[in-house]
Amino acid sequence: MRACLPALALLLALPGGAALGQGAASYGATPAPAAAAQPASSTRRYHIVTVHFDGVTGLRPTAAHPAEAFPTEPLPGGGGLLLRAPNADGGWSVRAFVFHPSQIVVQQGDPVELTFVDVHGPGFRIAVDGHPEPFILRRGEARTIPVATDRPGRVGFRSLEHAPSMAGEVLVLPRP
Repeated sequence: MRACLPALALLLALPGGAALGQGAASYGATPAPAAAAQPASSTRRYHIVTVHFDGVTGLRPTAAHPAEAFPTEPLPGGGGLLLRAPNADGGWSVRAFVFHPSQIVVQQGDPVELTFVDVHGPGFRIAVDGHPEPFILRRGEARTIPVATDRPGRVGFRSLEHAPSMAGEVLVLPRP
């Protein structure tokens, strides 16, 4: 497994700062030309978006979905996981707030910047380990934060109102 980690780090740190699943959007954006390979000293830039996933179902079956009982146990607290009780028609839902991607792997000493982009939700208070103050991010805004990678370990980031699901990390691997 340890031999696979450097390959995973290279895969996640693609030229131009793209991480897995971070291609050009189809909303009229023109994709940038392919970037040349970055020298080791180039800043690695990652875009982390705020998203929520919704699971919608009901107490009664539909043509597309079987009936599902409403859970009897509560979800963990913290605001990141929301369970909505059945409505008059028996429909109920669960929502999970997350960062995407939620894990980035880099090498010790790599210059790294995280750009947080709010896509879902009117606003988030986000804390990043190593930064003294959380920042507020509103829908449609982006905020770039440098990340210290001078020591191997973990640099965490999280929404202060959406624990436990809206959290992530930068794993800093020792340079071979």
